[in-house]
Amino acid sequence: MALLQQTRILPNQRLDLPDYRNIEDFVCADLKAIQKNVWSNNNFVISGFAPTPGSIGSDTLSLVIANSSCMLGQDDGVLYIGAPSIANLSTDALTPGSINYVELTIEKDTGGADSRAFWDPTANGGAGGEFSQIVDTYVFLKPSFSINTSNFTGDANKIKICKVTVNGSGIITAIEDSRNLFFRLGRDGNPGFTFPWSSRTEPLTTNFTGADKDIKNIKQWMDSVMDGLREIKGTTYWYEAPAVSFPGAFANPNLSVLSGATSSARFAWDGAFLQITDDAMSPLQTDVIAYLRIFSTSVDLELTRQSGGGGQIALADKEVLWIEIPSPYADTTYDGVGLTSANYRVSALGSVPLDEKSYWLAFREGSKLYVRGLGELDPGESIEVTDQIPESLEQFLGFDPETATSVPYTAFPNPLLFGNLFTNSSTLVAAISANTANINALGTMLDTNVYEEVMVVVSGAPADDNEITGPVPASTVITIPLDSRDSNVQEQYLVGAGLLSVYLNGQLLELGVDWDEVGAVDTLSDEIEILQELVVGDRLIFRVGSLGGFNVGASVGEANTASNVGGGAQVFKQKTGFDLEFRTLVAGTNVSIAQTANTLVISASGGGGGAKNINQTATDYTLLGTDDHLRVDAALAPRNITLPDAFAVVGKVYTIKKIDSSGNAVNILTSLGQLIDGNLTDALTIQYESITLISNGSGWDII
Repeated sequence: MALLQQTRILPNQRLDLPDYRNIEDFVCADLKAIQKNVWSNNNFVISGFAPTPGSIGSDTLSLVIANSSCMLGQDDGVLYIGAPSIANLSTDALTPGSINYVELTIEKDTGGADSRAFWDPTANGGAGGEFSQIVDTYVFLKPSFSINTSNFTGDANKIKICKVTVNGSGIITAIEDSRNLFFRLGRDGNPGFTFPWSSRTEPLTTNFTGADKDIKNIKQWMDSVMDGLREIKGTTYWYEAPAVSFPGAFANPNLSVLSGATSSARFAWDGAFLQITDDAMSPLQTDVIAYLRIFSTSVDLELTRQSGGGGQIALADKEVLWIEIPSPYADTTYDGVGLTSANYRVSALGSVPLDEKSYWLAFREGSKLYVRGLGELDPGESIEVTDQIPESLEQFLGFDPETATSVPYTAFPNPLLFGNLFTNSSTLVAAISANTANINALGTMLDTNVYEEVMVVVSGAPADDNEITGPVPASTVITIPLDSRDSNVQEQYLVGAGLLSVYLNGQLLELGVDWDEVGAVDTLSDEIEILQELVVGDRLIFRVGSLGGFNVGASVGEANTASNVGGGAQVFKQKTGFDLEFRTLVAGTNVSIAQTANTLVISASGGGGGAKNINQTATDYTLLGTDDHLRVDAALAPRNITLPDAFAVVGKVYTIKKIDSSGNAVNILTSLGQLIDGNLTDALTIQYESITLISNGSGWDII
């Protein structure tokens, strides 16, 4: 340490007590300067100092001091951390019938009484002599109460804790939290605190102030980031859940466009009916007129013709025309007004589901129609659907998605510092998610205790993990001490990341020369190899800082792995470093494997003659991938049997048989508007009548 000032020691110079005191003072000055100029120059509670549950209803206020921490940066910089074993701090010096404003002061005290030798120059007739005396051997910090009934003092050497309401009998009736917390945006009784930017525009390169150039410490940076997240989410408080998830917000509402499938594609409005049409001489209702393009996927979302012969779409005042985006994304053709996921949907204003799957196309207000991305239509007007992206969207994105081959990001996470990365080929959602993960990981690291433990070389048996029997020969492997600040768990460091520092008698040891890490690179270790001899009395200090070189977003806390559940073939193979290795699926005889963005479809193409799975139902039923032959009893009422998505079960064969003698039909229905030999449904009406169908990938063939 000792960066601001250092004690100058010359060769062969004797070190006296003032020299040692200078070293101590210079190190303390550095720590205080770092706290005031890097962390914060104000007073904050980092964590803790909460009242005990039994305080309300008693005449005594008791605060939890163990593991509590605070910083006083307004004066000369004080950092206090309560030891895990320290007792609660209590007081009954409260004024009855008043609001008591409770603050804490952090004061110095001494302890560790022990015998020390002193020199008396007047002893032995002036020849001088040595004598022993019991004295305190160290100085420590301790908190104490400061209470008044007028208001908080604002004293730079005091930190606000709470307001305590005491009734006329001296009993505490209420306690209000007044702590200014280091990791909280709200402060001074204002939970909606916003960061006071000096300006919100990028300063000129000739300016040395403005915007984030004026951020002076980590606390200000954290406040600005928390406030920015609140603005992005549109919530009152930065930690609240947004109305729409980030992936949902970027999936369709903004980063999408309507493009024409034909050069004359248009929306036409007559004041009551909307037509989606073009100038085709021989129009069909199945013609694709336009595409909905979502920038984060390449699927085709097709809008078919809705015109003439009753095909136009009726919209009453304050009704919304919308469609449902498939999740996960899949090619979809929208046709006809209805209630299925492949229909155009018409709903009253306020009835459209507010989620990432709802995509509005048009809205009627009075006689006017507002078409998404295209503008306003009066009765009798039409507007063409072109494949030109709105200028405002191009400006928002910073590029033309129809011509650009990559996203022109201007800055990227540093791979030496962050584990969550993106490139020019990454989507906006991926880039935002990576940066959010990096911010979350950085916040977790800021909230992590600093590890610092001492190990002393002793002549006898070690009393605990902070001692080792000496002398210790070179090349000895040493297990680093338990973390006394974290419930005495075994501390570990990431090999090769440069996180661990080792000191010998106050001197920083050089990695690879004085000591070495033990273990493979990118694995966790709790051992080091000391490369020099240690003698009795030597003191080793092991230190891992909360910001000491962590790879943000990488796994540094847990040795994660995976496992196979249940019997059968094992898909997971092993974990190598941070890499989880899985076995590859290979198609065998008469088996095919089709890979999509989110699924693997395994299909049998013949060659089998095993037993079929026979099932029977007397209720409505949706066929499963494990079904083969279904017997249906419709004696009590007509029954609906629904086929699964044909795309998900390509080549699957089902046989359905009506087994009762009633006149109730067994109706065969499809999913996603798929067809059975060109029809949406089929039916069995006679006892023992059956139908056998095979999936062709987009619908069903009767065989």
